[in-house]
Amino acid sequence: MRRRHGERRHLEPPRLNLTAMVDVFTVLLVFLLKSYAAEGTLTAAAQNLELPASTSSVPPQATITITISEDALFVEDERVGDLAMLAATEGLFVPDLGRALKARVEKARFIAGSNAAVSFLGKVTILGDKQTPFAVLEKVMYTAAVSEFGDIALAVYQRSRAG
Repeated sequence: MRRRHGERRHLEPPRLNLTAMVDVFTVLLVFLLKSYAAEGTLTAAAQNLELPASTSSVPPQATITITISEDALFVEDERVGDLAMLAATEGLFVPDLGRALKARVEKARFIAGSNAAVSFLGKVTILGDKQTPFAVLEKVMYTAAVSEFGDIALAVYQRSRAG
């Protein structure tokens, strides 16, 4: 059967394959999230927290973070006490902070026991306002050291060396 010269064949409009498109977008999303997580800042400072400035050029590492805000103490995002309780604590050891850090040590050792690529390094980063009293900082650092976090770093904003 031949088509006549003037006849047009009826064509359907092209269709999009949504399944393939969703797969591509999912891969892109995972890639972007992974690259953002690898390159992003180490921690986000709490609201109204002004970190001191430094000219250090050492890049930050991913660690457990202890945040000392105006009125509370946090390990990661978990509130472990308030500064009034911390100031009233006799001696240098802060029990609530010690318990929270010990729980992180146990979790890290459990993960290291089942994954040879992961090991507990005992690193912690303290974020504290530049107006934080030294007595508070001393108690937090002592408690971290006693709780097997011997590698302590203080978070600061990087200031340019020029000027």
